[in-house]
Amino acid sequence: MNQMSISPSLYGDRFNCPCCGAFSHQVWGDLQIDAKYSNGQRGFLSRSFGFSDVAGAFTVQGTAVHLDGDSVEPTWRYSICSSCSESTVWRGPVIVYPEDLTTPEAHPSMPLQARELYEEARATFPVSRRAAAALARACLESLLRDIEPANKSKRLDEMLASMKTRLGDDLWQLLTALRVVGNDVLHGDRDDLVLLLLDGEADVLIEPLFGAINTIVDKEIAQPARTQALYDLIPQAKRQAAEAKAIKADSAPLSEE
Repeated sequence: MNQMSISPSLYGDRFNCPCCGAFSHQVWGDLQIDAKYSNGQRGFLSRSFGFSDVAGAFTVQGTAVHLDGDSVEPTWRYSICSSCSESTVWRGPVIVYPEDLTTPEAHPSMPLQARELYEEARATFPVSRRAAAALARACLESLLRDIEPANKSKRLDEMLASMKTRLGDDLWQLLTALRVVGNDVLHGDRDDLVLLLLDGEADVLIEPLFGAINTIVDKEIAQPARTQALYDLIPQAKRQAAEAKAIKADSAPLSEE
């Protein structure tokens, strides 16, 4: 096994650091919270606890924390790289910091509102795939309304249906998958697409769906802008001559065989 390409894993002794990339030894610890806590008749005491965000692990009483039971299993941990001394934060087996953003960055030509939703979806994915899918769906809806102003009053499924021929089958199918999974995760459905999103490998579903959003930006916004910029470099007289010939050719009657 090539020791220079070992992926990070919970409690792993050595792996490639998410912060610096070096293959190095890792030192582990539980994230702590310092708080007053309720101790029955003895009042409130101060103590450090291993942090857990499991529902019901802690409740708040005034300015103090109440433990649900004598001990709480921590779910948040850190590993410190012996090479760069930077910390990686883990929530269970998932790296929360630094963000492991395997999804592509937003296309430079993506409109502002859609871009904000896109980047929020990317940042949310390491913590909540469910929220990331819903945000990506919202990004798609915002984007299609920018691309085609006539879509302002249409639902997302109606917008996609009207653009199927324009987008092409492959892109349309990916965007439809994004719409469906973004809806279903919020409605609590557990179909195969949702299960793949929540429990499968990230690259199988998330990267193609986020990539499809960038593809539609390139196809509908960036490419036409590049084409127009090149076309505008043609001298005006030559453009007008070419356009006149095109109009004449379009209006010419079809020859009968």
